[in-house]
Amino acid sequence: CSLEDWKKVLAINLDGVFLGCKYGIELMKKQCGSIVNVGSRSAFVGVPGAAAYASSKAAIRNHTKSVALYCAAQNYPIRCNCVHPGPTLTPIWEKMLSDPDTRTKAIESVEQAIPLKRLGKSEEI
Repeated sequence: CSLEDWKKVLAINLDGVFLGCKYGIELMKKQCGSIVNVGSRSAFVGVPGAAAYASSKAAIRNHTKSVALYCAAQNYPIRCNCVHPGPTLTPIWEKMLSDPDTRTKAIESVEQAIPLKRLGKSEEI
């Protein structure tokens, strides 16, 4: 990908999580709270053709751990965790599946590697 695309993906995925944690901690540090970040299965595996996405999700995973340790060290009553869903049918996937001639076959190919044999739904996360 281009450097411009790389920066855009990281700005969307990672900067948003950073800012959410930063301001969430400030609001919750005198009370009790829980920060839940959304990572991806891609945080654990490489993704051909999606290095920026996978890298951003791996960074979210590590950032979440760092925030949890920071909050603990500061004695803030804040937990910080990350969920890592597998392939989920979202608008990002829709772009990749836009060709009606290959859509069904592409979905079936992805679903074969999923234990439930189907793409996830946003509301399940």
